[in-house]
Amino acid sequence: YRYNDRWSAELAWEFRSHDSEVDLDNGERYDDGNYASSTFWLNGFYHLARRGRWQPYIGAGVGYIEEIDIDLDRSGESERSFSDDGDVAWQAFAGVDYELNERWDLQAEVRYSYLDDVDLDEEGGSGRLSGLDYDPVTFQLGVVYRF
Repeated sequence: YRYNDRWSAELAWEFRSHDSEVDLDNGERYDDGNYASSTFWLNGFYHLARRGRWQPYIGAGVGYIEEIDIDLDRSGESERSFSDDGDVAWQAFAGVDYELNERWDLQAEVRYSYLDDVDLDEEGGSGRLSGLDYDPVTFQLGVVYRF
């Protein structure tokens, strides 16, 4: 929702999936894994002065992690999965809109999210991963339509 020329807010759902390499404290190494999350965000934006068709912005938000999951794979072995839910995270971002016409923009953005000290329980087992940090950087390209 755009309040005025400078301030706006968004309520968003975001699914992220990232490749991961993990070294455990016990010396095990998993070189082919996946770290993923499903998050609901409440974000605030501050839009900087428009320069021609370009309008940069910055923002921050707080999120509720509906699910966070890590899958650990190693060549020739079965996958191990760990997950958790119900954590609170935050993010900061910056981007730019390029105005195509009165209603449509192209958008490019970088987001940094952070959730610290995550404890994940093994799915179908008794293992646990503790004290993980989840701090992905995401580059996004999008199309914006203004109602």
